[in-house]
Amino acid sequence: MNRITEDVSRVRMYLGPAIMYVINMIFLFSLVISKMFYVSSTLTLYVLIPLPILVITVFYVSNKINKNSLLDASRKNKKIINQNNQLDEKRISILNDLKKEKFNPKSFL
Repeated sequence: MNRITEDVSRVRMYLGPAIMYVINMIFLFSLVISKMFYVSSTLTLYVLIPLPILVITVFYVSNKINKNSLLDASRKNKKIINQNNQLDEKRISILNDLKKEKFNPKSFL
């Protein structure tokens, strides 16, 4: 029961500010755009026309960055796995060599 209430409180802690920021942004954006149109409609249009292009560009660039960072992480993981495999192969070959030798207790005296 404690886990459920803590999860609910965590969700409230994240969703509360998120909802507040979204409402604040929508309200502020509508007020600023309306005031901009009131002052100068042509300047407002000049400002708002490049916004879709900017959104598409940011989306494209962020996707490219995320793909590259994921590829780098997977390459590093693959390198570590290959190193571990090489070490395991060396250990196995050493064990096989030791297994092939016959034990002679007199050689230790």
